[in-house]
Amino acid sequence: LANYLVPLQIGAPDMAFPKLNMASYWCFLPGGVIMLASFFTPEGPVQAGWTNYPPLANVTSSGQVYWLLGMVLLITSSLLGSVNIIVTTIQLRAPGLSFMRLPYFVWAQLVTAFLLLLAFPPLEAAGISTFEQMPRAYDPGFIVRSAQVITYFPGASPERVEQLIASKLEESIKQIPEVDYVRSESRTGVAIVTVNIKQNYDAMRPIWDDLRRKMTDVAEDLPDGALGPYVNDEFGDVFGIVLTITGEGFDDAELNDIAETVRDELQRLPDAATVEIHGDQEERVFVEYEDAVLAKLDYSPYQLSQALATRNIVLSGGSITLGDERIALEPSGNFESIDDIRKTILRIPGSDRLVYLGDIATVSRGYVDPPSTLVRSSGQRALAVALSMRDGGNNIALGEQVLA
Repeated sequence: LANYLVPLQIGAPDMAFPKLNMASYWCFLPGGVIMLASFFTPEGPVQAGWTNYPPLANVTSSGQVYWLLGMVLLITSSLLGSVNIIVTTIQLRAPGLSFMRLPYFVWAQLVTAFLLLLAFPPLEAAGISTFEQMPRAYDPGFIVRSAQVITYFPGASPERVEQLIASKLEESIKQIPEVDYVRSESRTGVAIVTVNIKQNYDAMRPIWDDLRRKMTDVAEDLPDGALGPYVNDEFGDVFGIVLTITGEGFDDAELNDIAETVRDELQRLPDAATVEIHGDQEERVFVEYEDAVLAKLDYSPYQLSQALATRNIVLSGGSITLGDERIALEPSGNFESIDDIRKTILRIPGSDRLVYLGDIATVSRGYVDPPSTLVRSSGQRALAVALSMRDGGNNIALGEQVLA
């Protein structure tokens, strides 16, 4: 409207820079369309005002990106129009038309143009800088100010877990100055303590390191038989790239070996942070027996487990010093295969009779059933290799590194 009325009211034939006027229009039109489109993105509309001030300016959803791009185009359009209005009013007004005789509308447009030239360049520079520095992540990470401390105490009731485990952990955790509040849950055989950090702290790693040192110290005061405490603070990892590995004719162990090789290679990528394998099955050695066979030999399941527990123990065999050389001795007898376990010699209680474990039980290698996690790709059993991006990295560049 100003481009049409200002020349008419000051007696000018046209705006001073028609091509600049055209450029202003073609920046305004797509800028408005892009800004409008930001309200209909899958991740939701923009969460910041027109000035895009922090901390909302740090939101990296697609709606925020479209809004920021549209804002830059609209500001550019306003700056081009302001220059055009100022030059037209000063240089092309009719002879004898002084500034004091300018119509109110022209004065309003002139003052507005000057204000825009003063205010918008810093905002546009900040917007362009923010757009260039914005993380290129499909699923940007966020700061998680919570961690869990898990301690196992098999066989203990919730009351004993609370008294002997949880209360001691809470007392030690509360000594950390950054802690906001602590919430604990005591179940049969396990204590789960959730630690929450105050919102004004952003550097979590030193705090979690301090928490781990505290838990290492308090572990000495826990009762015998307690396992832990274990600190879990890995809540915020976002895996932007997931690869699946399938292999017809390969068993789970062979697929897992291939997945570990792939993981080792991916960990060397410049933009990779964490690489994890999902869907891998835990291997176990199963010793299956019949109660009737053990009873016939006067052998209990407990005696069988104790006999196996005393085997395959890695102990130092000492060393021998010969002159300037030192020779380390390593005792033999470690289990190297399933056959070695089957050939474990057991003494029958109350007699001098010896039997092989394979004669009274079935020894086999297998996987935990039911499995904790399963991954399928195109209908086939698979393993998934998930990659998270390092802080400040570029997920697009990481994808190109993976493909290379």
